[in-house]
Amino acid sequence: MNAKRAAAGLALIALCAVFQFFTIRDGHPWMDDAFMYIMHADNLVSGRPYADTCYVYNPENPYVGPRAYPPGYPAVLTVPLKLGGGLKAMKAGNVFFLSGLLACLLFFFTSPAGDFRLLGLLALFGLNPVLWDYKDLVYSDILFCCLLYLSLLLHRLSYSRPGLAMHALAGFCAYLAYAVRPLGALLPAALVLEDLLAGKADRRRQAVLCACFLAPAAAQAFFFDLSSYADQLASPIRSALLPSAVKVLKEFLFSLKGFWALGPETSLPAALAALALAFLTLFGFAAGLVRRVRESKLEAMDFFAAFYLLTVAGFGMYDGVRYIFPLMPYLVWKAFEGFEIFGGAVMGRRAAAAFLAAAFALYGWSFAIKAEYGPMNGGPYGRPAQEMFGFLKGASSAADTIIFVKPRSMCFFTGRKSSIYPPYGNDAHFTAYFREAGASYLVVSRVFGQDALYLYGFAERNRASLEKVYDNPDFKVFRLRK
Repeated sequence: MNAKRAAAGLALIALCAVFQFFTIRDGHPWMDDAFMYIMHADNLVSGRPYADTCYVYNPENPYVGPRAYPPGYPAVLTVPLKLGGGLKAMKAGNVFFLSGLLACLLFFFTSPAGDFRLLGLLALFGLNPVLWDYKDLVYSDILFCCLLYLSLLLHRLSYSRPGLAMHALAGFCAYLAYAVRPLGALLPAALVLEDLLAGKADRRRQAVLCACFLAPAAAQAFFFDLSSYADQLASPIRSALLPSAVKVLKEFLFSLKGFWALGPETSLPAALAALALAFLTLFGFAAGLVRRVRESKLEAMDFFAAFYLLTVAGFGMYDGVRYIFPLMPYLVWKAFEGFEIFGGAVMGRRAAAAFLAAAFALYGWSFAIKAEYGPMNGGPYGRPAQEMFGFLKGASSAADTIIFVKPRSMCFFTGRKSSIYPPYGNDAHFTAYFREAGASYLVVSRVFGQDALYLYGFAERNRASLEKVYDNPDFKVFRLRK
């Protein structure tokens, strides 16, 4: 890449980072994983056992979250914690890693001099309203994407550099991606398969890459007990609660539409434009994929995307639009190449220009009409929740366990043990679990549809064993009579 192209790309990344940074919002929604990450990070800073949180894991309901998450993202969060930063500093980390992702894309994808598509791709992801919205969540998705493409970039550079250092770094970055999200385990196989198909099989280089992934992964398995992740795969409720593989793939296709705007379904023109972008992405990618298959030029991301989708669909692990974040830069770039393959160089560039114009029009609509820029309303930082947490922190003791639909939030804000109720069952089953967990308090809220479906009826039918001790517009707190 020439210096002018690199400078223009880096300047664009800096502008996107400024926009992202100065639109960080206060607060956080009811997304429970964030507070588990922060508790793990706090344990690392304070020297306590990593998994020693007050979250009481319910093996009947493993999809709320495992006993412990992988250490990669919590290790990153130790930096703002050590510097005395709060939630905003953690969100600023997302801006930093989004900028790192864009820098990886700048040097990973190649295009002819003067081609607008690479800079267009950077703006497409640097200003995407859905990614912009997610940067305000203390979630690991953006960091995972950054490490994924960094590993891919290092692997590509490794064959133009002497020695084994680049291969070692690519393998270690693949481990770091795995340390953030377990699906990173799919990456080394994809890198090796690309080498084999391209005739670049060098056993020594591949051994170094795999060793630099496997050695720290083995150390992680030894020092961190993440075995409760397996409950999500083996649970007997999987077929009842999680969508089938066909439904997961259907939701993936809907996420392709949802990636391009905030709530496009609220406007017919926006919905049609987002649907068109989703169709064009798949069409262009498929056109390029057919050629790569015919010419035996499949790349590591082709293999990774296939493994990723098969794993997510096969185990019913899909959790909304964030699950397509790792694939989108590659899908869109290869769609641009596919337009050219299908219609020729001139038509391909025109199609890419039209694609970018439609996407940026949707972005403008999202930021002007749908985006919210002030503090987040409600959520665990809202007044009703904070008052409820304050009451329980004062009324309960460290020996008490609180049943709540968001147990990690309860742990974080009160320091009390907390667990979620079973995902199904009759009153006797619920009562038996409450006793097994040593529950002293039950929190019920119409804020959460799950509570309205299960707990409100339970509380009404079991008044004799429950004493209401606190009530506000959003939450009711009951003490369980022994």
